[in-house]
Amino acid sequence: MKLLSGNKGVIFTLDMAFAVIIAVIILSFSTYYIIKSDEGILNKGQINRVGSDITALLDHLGILDSTNQDIIRLGIQNNKISFYHYRLKIECDSGPNLESGENLPSNGFIGSGQRVFVRNRITTIDNCIAKYWVWVM
Repeated sequence: MKLLSGNKGVIFTLDMAFAVIIAVIILSFSTYYIIKSDEGILNKGQINRVGSDITALLDHLGILDSTNQDIIRLGIQNNKISFYHYRLKIECDSGPNLESGENLPSNGFIGSGQRVFVRNRITTIDNCIAKYWVWVM
């Protein structure tokens, strides 16, 4: 089959257009899946930040200094965001160790962290660690 000189340009143009369409489709799918995978990471980071913020607020308000479990429980209830669930465990050098909040779920993402603080008592100063868990149901 003989091709005229003008037909070579048409075939080259069609080949190039086909390659560009394939490249755009591949880039579109790649971008979609990258964005989709980052959504879960951002949400998990936000859950961890909320837990850290709640614990920092409890420390700032002096609630973590209390050795009364009811005060800590009320502090958690009054200062947590409604759709986040929160659990707190306080461990100090000279005790008592306290645990308050909701039970941990058996499935789903649970953000966790800890905050080191000093509990001032009349006779002693305790080094304490507040461990927290936060999740969305």
